[in-house]
Order: sequence, then structure tokens, then C-alpha cells
Amino acid sequence: MVEILEFQSDVNDAKAMQFFWSDLVDANEASADGCSSVDAVETIPDSAMPQLPPSSETPDMDIVSGSAAAPSVNKLGLVGRQRVAKFHEAARNTVRIYMTALRIPAKSTDILIHINVPLEVDSASSSSSLFSADTPAEALDATGLATMQRILGTLAVNDWGLFCV
Repeated sequence: MVEILEFQSDVNDAKAMQFFWSDLVDANEASADGCSSVDAVETIPDSAMPQLPPSSETPDMDIVSGSAAAPSVNKLGLVGRQRVAKFHEAARNTVRIYMTALRIPAKSTDILIHINVPLEVDSASSSSSLFSADTPAEALDATGLATMQRILGTLAVNDWGLFCV
């Protein structure tokens, strides 16, 4: 999922991932004890996203298309777990969530990218017929991480003029 949001100017980068995570926990109704945990929060190196401009060191770098100057993009990541119900069912499934925030203050924009990877699906869940218990959670997790890395490695903005300020 990709969300383009208004920049949260009252939230600094150090607290941004917790802010976005808390919002997702609320949206997924995963705030009960034991339904949500954060495993890692980190700054994503510019080298992981070579198609985007670097973090704040070079805020006025020109992009190849030449249509607009590219702003600095601060890249943050979070890995966590939630026990969530689909379609307000009683059954809860455990999903790994890979979340990336691209913070672009010069364009008043935060871009969130997140992937949900099913690790355990309750037999009473409407998704149970789509889930194979034969696939180890570690393999599913590795596939989710690889998918996020491919997204980040290829994500590009071809026209920064699309972001109005």
C-alpha cells in the first residue's frame, strides 16, 4: 500500500515512525495488549533507494527529467507485527508489517509504503483457505522483506512538480 499524506510538521523524524505506526495500530484495531509490537526502527540509507534524491545533505539537487528540482527525502523504516482481523471478524491473524516513510518537508508530503505479510492465519478467518500452513513463516517473512527492498530500490518520482506546495 502506498499513501501520499500531508507532511506532519509537528512530528520530527525521530518520532515519525512511532507516529505512523500508532495510526496504523488504531486503523487496524490492534491496540489491545499483545496485538501489536515494533521489532525495529531505522533510518534507511540513501543507497537502498538510488532512484530518489538523498536525505537533507543536498536539498536542491536537479533530477534527470529537468522539470523540477528534487527536494531532499528522509527515508525511515519500521518492522513490526500486528494481530489483526479482516472485515471485523473475531478471528485475528498475525501479520508482519514492513513500513517505510519518505518525509519530504519541502513538498509538504509524507509518503508511506507498507506491506503486510501473513505469518499465522486463524482457521476461522475468511483468509484461511488462501493461506498454506506448509509454508514456514520465515519464508513468508523473507519474501515480504525482499518485496519491500525491490519496491524501495526501484521507486522513482519522475516529476517533482506533481507535488504542489
